[in-house]
Amino acid sequence: MTRLLALTAIFSLASYDYVGACGGSEKFASRGSFGVPVASVGVPMVNPMSRGMAVQQAQFAMSRQAAYAQAAAYNARMQPIRYANANRARQERLAHREARKEVRLAKLEAKRQAEQIFLAKARTWTDSTGNHQVVAILADANAWGVKLQKQDGSTVNVPMENLSSPDQSVAAAFIARGMGNGVMLAGL
Repeated sequence: MTRLLALTAIFSLASYDYVGACGGSEKFASRGSFGVPVASVGVPMVNPMSRGMAVQQAQFAMSRQAAYAQAAAYNARMQPIRYANANRARQERLAHREARKEVRLAKLEAKRQAEQIFLAKARTWTDSTGNHQVVAILADANAWGVKLQKQDGSTVNVPMENLSSPDQSVAAAFIARGMGNGVMLAGL
C-alpha cells in the first residue's frame, strides 16, 4: 500500500507539472492521476512555474522602482546645473544682442558724421534748364566741364555748357585757384 501511495504521489506530481506547464486549470491539477487529491499525499498546491514568475515580477518591480529613484536623484542633482546653464545662455544672448545694438549705433553715428561732413563741403548743382539738381562736391574741373562726387561715392561728369551760370562761375573759380597754385588740371 505504501508503494501504491508513493507511485500515486509521483504520478500526481508529474501530471501537476504537466498541466501547469501547459496552462491547464488548477481544478484538474489539484487531483493526481488516480483521482487522489495532491494535498492528501503532502504535495503543496502551488505551481512552481507561477512561483518563479511571481519572483521575477517582484524583482522586476523592485528594479523598476530603483531605476525611478535613481532617475529622480539624477534629475534633482542636475536641475540646478540646468538652471545655471540656461541662465548663462540667456545672459550670453542678451550680451550679444547689446553688442550688436552698440555696433549698429556706432555705424549709424559714423554715417551721420560722414553725412554732415559731406553736406558741409557739398552744394546743390543745377543744370542750365533748371530741371535737374544734384547735391555733390566739386571733385575736379577743367575747361571741358566738372566732375561731381555724390554722397554715395559715385561721380558724375557734367560739361560746362550744361551747368547753370552760378555753377559755371563756381567751376571757373575752382579752375583759377588751381592754376594760381600751379596745379595742372588733368582731364576728367
